Amino acid sequence: MGRCGGWIKIIALVLVTFLTSCGGTGGGPSDSGKPFVFEGRGRLSLIPQLKIEEPTVLTIIATLLDPQGNPFRNQRVTFEAEFPDATIVPANTPQNISLACLPPGSSGNATRCTNRGAAITNDLGQAQVTVIAGLTLGSMRITAEAPVNLNISSAISVNITSQGFIGSQGLFGILPTSVLFVNPLVGPETDPNKLPFTIFTAVGGFPPYRWDHTNTKLGRIDPQGIPNINQQAKYTLIGPIPVPDDEVLTDEVRITDSRGNTRTAEVTVIFATCTLQLSAATIAFNGAFGGETFDIRILDGVPPFTAAHTFPAAGTLTVNNTTAVVTYTVETPPLAVAPDNVLIRDSRGCVGTAAVTIVPGVAGILLTADPVTINGVTGGTSTITAFVFDNNNEPLADYTILFATDLGTLSAATVVTGADGKATVTLTIPAGTPAGEATVAALPPNSSTPAEVTVTITEPAP
Repeated sequence: MGRCGGWIKIIALVLVTFLTSCGGTGGGPSDSGKPFVFEGRGRLSLIPQLKIEEPTVLTIIATLLDPQGNPFRNQRVTFEAEFPDATIVPANTPQNISLACLPPGSSGNATRCTNRGAAITNDLGQAQVTVIAGLTLGSMRITAEAPVNLNISSAISVNITSQGFIGSQGLFGILPTSVLFVNPLVGPETDPNKLPFTIFTAVGGFPPYRWDHTNTKLGRIDPQGIPNINQQAKYTLIGPIPVPDDEVLTDEVRITDSRGNTRTAEVTVIFATCTLQLSAATIAFNGAFGGETFDIRILDGVPPFTAAHTFPAAGTLTVNNTTAVVTYTVETPPLAVAPDNVLIRDSRGCVGTAAVTIVPGVAGILLTADPVTINGVTGGTSTITAFVFDNNNEPLADYTILFATDLGTLSAATVVTGADGKATVTLTIPAGTPAGEATVAALPPNSSTPAEVTVTITEPAP
């Protein structure tokens, strides 16, 4: 196949207007003596690929990265072409509803649905769609948007002629030009499949491309994408880091095209103490009976998040990475703590803390006996029932009640209340018991005063 090799069939082209990306982070370490400021937004870049044998078909690859250059997986990226007669596959189903689509030949925008598409990002943070040219000629803008909560979009422009898409190799470059890793989890015990990484992409120039880098102690680089073109490369931190030599905290990634042109990108790794801003620093549950909740909102973190606390028995923590919320739920029955310190950590290692105080409410308890008298000569039994309730007279479930008696025996010393708030034991008085009284006591959690009920022991006249 000659000098061109197998790669000539599919060539990645940067079209007339250079891609523009919103978001991203800086690439250098923080200045000495100055506070380090994190940028919370990510980066969305678009790469067009033109098939020489099908000039009316263009592939768009969107790469969605977080502020550290790590891929955003399983995110829906939506695409829209400026020209309404263009077609994007796969379609953006929620927008392309049947009522919004007019059949060919109708008045109005007959193809408004076809120029919208959507795809889900893979493990490399990439979503791919196919754009098919229509009859409209000229420069067409293609936009891509990440999910609304990420607030990231990007766009490129492409030229359409009567022969299809027209491309130019354009200016040679590398994207992103810098990547910053903050407090990455890299060490001898790190799972190799979970090492931090980012994706670099060549734009313009003349493929095939060759990738290398200067600091082999810090990371490794592996070509990705179409074989023998190598338009992309995966850069993975390998560490272990940090080490005393500051030089290993930076790396230079180089790409060289087939004509010897070279471009570089910078990789920086820093370890910094950073604090998350939380919606609440102190949380108080006063008069708690169990099941109460509080949402701690993370205002400036980068997911995924983890959460832990000092007293796991006091409550449960539920992390929602989508909404950046950690929910604290008081256990039933509540445990008095002052405080239960909650520590929340984001993907950069930044931490935030909240102090939770729990003051249990004093449960009400009503103790009854049925029957209230037992024949001491023959002996007998009485059912003792404790009804436990809160300040609103609502039953309290899952409360452990302690029972004791000064006469006879009980079927159990502790019983847990059911959904009806009741716990039941049986008092047994043996035959031949002299006349008198048996006092049964029941004590709910977080209470120092037991409830009591009296069962009378009779001795009927002969």
